[in-house]
Amino acid sequence: MQLTWGSNAYGQLGQRVHGINEKVQSADYRGPTNCRPTGMALGKGRRASSVACGTNFTLVLTQHMSLLACGVPAIAGHRDSTSDWGMPKEIPSLVGLPLVGMSAGDGHAAVVTAHGTAFIWGQNHNGCCARDFPKTLTLPIPVKAPLPPSEAGSRSMVTEDIAIQHVACGLEHTILVTRSGDLLVCGSNYSGQLGIDSSTLQSTSEVVSVHHPRGGQFVSAEAGNGHSMVLDSAGDLWVTDTNGLNCILQGK
Repeated sequence: MQLTWGSNAYGQLGQRVHGINEKVQSADYRGPTNCRPTGMALGKGRRASSVACGTNFTLVLTQHMSLLACGVPAIAGHRDSTSDWGMPKEIPSLVGLPLVGMSAGDGHAAVVTAHGTAFIWGQNHNGCCARDFPKTLTLPIPVKAPLPPSEAGSRSMVTEDIAIQHVACGLEHTILVTRSGDLLVCGSNYSGQLGIDSSTLQSTSEVVSVHHPRGGQFVSAEAGNGHSMVLDSAGDLWVTDTNGLNCILQGK
């Protein structure tokens, strides 16, 4: 069972309206809040394999490789009826895709398929959704990853160089990890959170490749407000600063 609690101002707890049992008011927030962990109804036969929480939305990846979303319309979609307000629903354009990974940022989200493709949608601040326009993507859009020189102009199947195996969404940036161990990044870089020296790049709406500084392979990433953390195949941990990537844990 999935339990959720906290603010439910946009239905991000995945619970029906009658499940809200308390209200909290403060100087910077006004809205319904559920202070007790309560079950999230996924529907008959659905079981969660992982959950990701963003600002005002929640994503649930099921054991059948489908995605359920609830919360703000920019992520979860518009709800015409009040009867399903706040209830987790599938996003129509992702139905049928074999989804194996997901990430929730501040106002945007991303998913990864078993085939190595990635989709991003939501608030597109500073190009974090891998494009200049529009500023809000209400439908998941496939990421256009840069082709390696040998594949330029080719329309063959996705290669290891650009096949995605992991994704991390931060405040206004996105980190994609490829099967070959490189990073594909986009969005804000004012603190070097893309793994690139901030003096050379402040932000990018185009996906940019970042290679391992020592020729190794990255395997996973996490993204925060103005920083990112990346783990490589040797078990070393890299974090970002204004100069780019910096190894802080080695041989651990």
